[in-house]
Amino acid sequence: MDNTKPKLSLEYIAGFMDGEGTFTIVKHTSSADGYLRFNVSVTVGSTYKPVLEGIIETIGVGKIYNVKQMVNKRFYSLEFRKRSDVITICQALIPFLVEKRQQAEVLLEFCLKREQKFAETKNNRYSKYDDGDLVMFQRIKELKYA
Repeated sequence: MDNTKPKLSLEYIAGFMDGEGTFTIVKHTSSADGYLRFNVSVTVGSTYKPVLEGIIETIGVGKIYNVKQMVNKRFYSLEFRKRSDVITICQALIPFLVEKRQQAEVLLEFCLKREQKFAETKNNRYSKYDDGDLVMFQRIKELKYA
């Protein structure tokens, strides 16, 4: 099997993400301080690592994790967890996404809003979430299960 990194177009990556990817906002409350937090991510998995490497090469961000060893091959997860990385991939793929376009748009709006709030609060990473953040969290959850 050829393991060279394929050259991938944004259209191909968008199709791959439409079929296999996830665009998510996860809400949780810290057990240490009781503070509400949201984590954003874009994730896609594959047993063919070169395609994931090709996505990183094309988009310029992301990290590959070994998830598990299957019977005769490994399963890998490509993840975009940093807010800036999520913004980068969403902006690159939204014009080409079909099935998950709305999810990516909501996720991008959420991330851009948080970046603005972050800047306004002088980089206080614990800037308060508001009802708009909760609405976007709910919206992406609804779109995921529609």
